[in-house]
Amino acid sequence: GEIVALGAPRDLVRAPARRHGAMRTLPALDPERLARVPGLEDVRRDGTLCRFTTRTPAETLAALTALVAESRVELISLEVQPSSLEETFLALTKPGGSA
Repeated sequence: GEIVALGAPRDLVRAPARRHGAMRTLPALDPERLARVPGLEDVRRDGTLCRFTTRTPAETLAALTALVAESRVELISLEVQPSSLEETFLALTKPGGSA
């Protein structure tokens, strides 16, 4: 075995890693403009709901709110959550992985 990380579980999930986010706007944002937002990864759209991951939440949220303002759409909800302990474990233990 190999030690891949040390620390309390609460500290490991806070370490730089992917954060999960979701945003709902009315109407939906233009997919081409959304694709140019820095830091957005794994974008999945379902109507007016957009789910994504990011490694740079502050930069990504700033760019998303700027896009909402420029697009003149209504922002219904926007949230970002840290990875779960399970997701952090999987990221740390996958081949070549780091959270």
